[in-house]
Amino acid sequence: MKSILKIVPVVLFMTLLCAMMVDAVLLDGYAAAVGERIITVGEVKEEMQRENRNLFSSIATGTDVSHEMLTRLYKEALDRLIRRTLILAEFDVLKADDKIDLPDEAVNKRIDGIILDRYHNNRALFFEDLKQSGMTFSEFKEQTRNNLVMLVMRNRGLIGNIQVSPAAAKALYLENLDDYKIPARCELGMIVFHGDGVDDKRMRDARITLAELRDGADFAALARERSDGGKAKDGGYKGWLKTNDLREELRDAVKEMKEDEVSGIIKAGDILYILKLYKKQDETVKRFKDVQEQLKRVLMREEHERLMNEWEERLRAKHHITRYPIPPQF
Repeated sequence: MKSILKIVPVVLFMTLLCAMMVDAVLLDGYAAAVGERIITVGEVKEEMQRENRNLFSSIATGTDVSHEMLTRLYKEALDRLIRRTLILAEFDVLKADDKIDLPDEAVNKRIDGIILDRYHNNRALFFEDLKQSGMTFSEFKEQTRNNLVMLVMRNRGLIGNIQVSPAAAKALYLENLDDYKIPARCELGMIVFHGDGVDDKRMRDARITLAELRDGADFAALARERSDGGKAKDGGYKGWLKTNDLREELRDAVKEMKEDEVSGIIKAGDILYILKLYKKQDETVKRFKDVQEQLKRVLMREEHERLMNEWEERLRAKHHITRYPIPPQF
């Protein structure tokens, strides 16, 4: 009799627990099903927050976000989860057919690597961080396993090495020459006089300064002594500048100047300038051989994405996907 009394509370407890679990699922809700795998609304919300941390931080402080934007983010997050779940479901199929496997040892080695890289092999610190995050070690291990599965499966989905021909890289280069232009530049010194007239003291100072420069005076010394510009203490040296970023009046003057030449007095608005052109470089284009490897990487990424999309489309055709309506309370 005593043994039965001991069992009854356990049965009641299990019944209540099962009821609570059902209620939790109903409250959370299904977002989608991929084969036998379920994606819950809660998982979609977690994905939304993970990918849009700044937005959800602002929402927490009272920023209004439209229902349309939240709906769009929900759909995008669900799409990402469906893609991942498709790959995990395909792994389950292949594993059941003994065509692929991921030994537990590989997962443990990956976790050891994470603890070494992120926590300097301090396992106590790792477990404390895990506790703070609210994640159990079993959950972390499952997450790590899924990440490894994704890596293994993505590599398996790409049959053979992706090759990019030099001809394809050259074609991309010619199609995007503007992206490889190096703008015209000039190395300048400036003596600046603020003033708004042609007969005021500033103009007289500018004329005297120009005359002294043409008689061989040192440009940097006069700039330190007389310039109103921010670089006066540096001898008026402005360094290398993009020619097209200069004011129109200065740009036109630079185009007519030769290296080591001093300009005349240039009036631009209420400011007077005397320039010294140290060096200049005309606009040019990066050589193909200097950007060939960069172009190849671009083409390889595009081809990788294309192959991945084709593979995922095959998985979509193979695994039944059900999307459930977005919950009204969302």
